[in-house]
Amino acid sequence: MKTTKILSIIFGTLIFFAVVLSVFANPRILYLPFTDLEVFLKHGWYYDEQETDEHKGIDYFKGQSGNWQEFEILAAAGGVAEYRPNGSPTWGNYVVIDHQTGSPSYYTVYAHLESSPLPAYTPTAVNEGDLIGIAGATGFTDPPGTVHLHLEWSKDGIGQFGTKLDPYGIKKYYTYYPGYPNFIDCGIDLQNPGVFWWTECPPVPPGGGGDDPLPVINVSGTISEDTTWEAGYVYLIQGSVTVVENVTLTLEPGVIVKFQNTSSHFNIYGNLYAQGTQQNKIHFTSYKDDTVGGDSNGDGNNSSPAPKDWRQITVFENGSADLSHAVLRYGGYTCTYCYINPGGLLVDGGQLTLADSLIEKNNYGIYRRTSGNVSVTQSSIKENTSYGIYHTGTGTTTATSNWWGDASGPYHPQNNPNGQGDRVSNNVEFSSWLIEDPFWKQFIFPKK
Repeated sequence: MKTTKILSIIFGTLIFFAVVLSVFANPRILYLPFTDLEVFLKHGWYYDEQETDEHKGIDYFKGQSGNWQEFEILAAAGGVAEYRPNGSPTWGNYVVIDHQTGSPSYYTVYAHLESSPLPAYTPTAVNEGDLIGIAGATGFTDPPGTVHLHLEWSKDGIGQFGTKLDPYGIKKYYTYYPGYPNFIDCGIDLQNPGVFWWTECPPVPPGGGGDDPLPVINVSGTISEDTTWEAGYVYLIQGSVTVVENVTLTLEPGVIVKFQNTSSHFNIYGNLYAQGTQQNKIHFTSYKDDTVGGDSNGDGNNSSPAPKDWRQITVFENGSADLSHAVLRYGGYTCTYCYINPGGLLVDGGQLTLADSLIEKNNYGIYRRTSGNVSVTQSSIKENTSYGIYHTGTGTTTATSNWWGDASGPYHPQNNPNGQGDRVSNNVEFSSWLIEDPFWKQFIFPKK
């Protein structure tokens, strides 16, 4: 019995060290090859068994079509790097890093570089995060002159002399991005030693970074348990969606919510928690808005968004909505014979906290009805066809350190075709409002 226990301990120890050695022999962590927050993934890795149409790499871009910009490129993992100027008709100037893993050997290639601080054709030790080049457009790019980084993973060599690896383990013909249905994960695959997975998801612009729209998830009815909506999808509100009391709906950074038509609206009796980031804002917008999430309704250019395309998000008594780095546009539909007020955000007894956000092109931007509390901080409220913030009933509405009007200056009522422009009702309390225009102050700070 004692002998068996000792053998078991020895066997377990051997297994532990085998796993440890396997992990160290096969590095499993890739860091993003940049720190610039404006860089995003535009073209994914796709695979064709017939090898007639492939892209066995990942392309990163900064800027926009016609004005792609250079950015610094960092080593995704440590090893021995070599800069090869004009090293390939396809790759142009590129850096290859041998990650010194023994057998099998693993490599990264950073192609189309404008330049590199590394000495040419000289093996140089680098650490993860070291500067190895500047993105450029050398070699073959389509169209010519397209500045970007083409990154490849491979083992036992590079190019035709090695095996190119999909860092997400997807062996199928498909261009994919984080959030697409066949996108597996951005973490480490503990079940498959030697498979390289990122420490964080590559960032993508709204719409997935390509011409294809994001997948659409239709939503209607009641949300009766804590729920999280993930980025990479368009959540299409059909009819009404109700979050019941004591339930929280959480929207991750980058989530896109579209409303199908004038009957589409959110009822918040529980909690709506939508905390975006500067680079991954959360959008609430019209089904016709193709600027985020792509052409979700599939009608090409046959429709365009406008104020009143959808109803509103209503925060009822005991409910709360906590939004930051959010964009809300094209809401505020109203009708004569139904219980609707024309605010993209309607507060009817609940609590609204809005920060670092954009409220634009609605009927009313924020409508505080009957009771409840509204706090708006460091946000931009502009181009709403009626009031930007409208306050009635009891409770408080405060607006602190916000920007009012167009980005180029105040949005004057007389410059709006309907003669109203962006106004604020007289009951709103202001401090540090970022405007000094005398004409506009008559609406924001009315005389006693």
